Amino acid sequence: MEFRIVDLSPDNKDSNSRSSLLSKFFVALFAGLLITNVAVFSFLIGRNMAEQPANEPPNISMMMNNGYALGARSDINDLESTLDPSDATESADITPSPTPTAKKIMINSTAELDGFLTSSGSGSSIASIQVGRSTDEVIRGFLTFEISRIPRNAKLQKAELRLFAVDTIGNPERMGDLIIDHLIYGDRLFPNDFSGVAILSSFTSLRPDRSDPGWYTANVTRAVINDIDSIRTTSQFRVHFERETRTGSEDHIYFESGENYLRSNNLPYLLIEYQ
Repeated sequence: MEFRIVDLSPDNKDSNSRSSLLSKFFVALFAGLLITNVAVFSFLIGRNMAEQPANEPPNISMMMNNGYALGARSDINDLESTLDPSDATESADITPSPTPTAKKIMINSTAELDGFLTSSGSGSSIASIQVGRSTDEVIRGFLTFEISRIPRNAKLQKAELRLFAVDTIGNPERMGDLIIDHLIYGDRLFPNDFSGVAILSSFTSLRPDRSDPGWYTANVTRAVINDIDSIRTTSQFRVHFERETRTGSEDHIYFESGENYLRSNNLPYLLIEYQ
């Protein structure tokens, strides 16, 4: 009997060929999947970049091109469409109230109630207004103004007292500043008014007006308002120097009075400004 040995293993050449085909197949499959994934990912990235996130404002160029107001998220045309035309008409019809013009009146002093008193009890209400000191006494001036001329409903803005100095004896500046008291002395000057209790004591100063030589001015708004609020018909003042020491010298100022006693024609007055 003859035996033939048969080789049942696959041919080596054919096996290698099949292995090569399988490798190429898997490589092509992997490459195809990779290209597909890249294409899908690129598509998604491009779409996200094209869409503006809802919580971020557009850039400046987009805002300018699309009509956005800086700092806003709405289109100008949309904003205008929300405005009621009647609102603009009503706003145009509203005009600011004009500032009230201040009015002025001048009130001369009451002639029979201005004058001077001395520390010894003498004085006069029909002479000039004197302030200062003589060799043995101190002198104080007095003035009265009729404020009933100011309208009842007026809003007082300023009250300025003005006195005209006609003559000066000695050197009154050695006695310091001219001081004003606000007081009530009624319809006559009495000796005790020289040192009578004041409503407002030394509340303002009377100073030379550098722009108008001869005139002295003082702001007495506070006192006049007090009189108006207290329903008084007059404002009365006492003028004296800051330091009233007796030194044996004569230092005083002669101011014109309501009687025009010194014939200067520059009578004392209150300049009132009100609305």
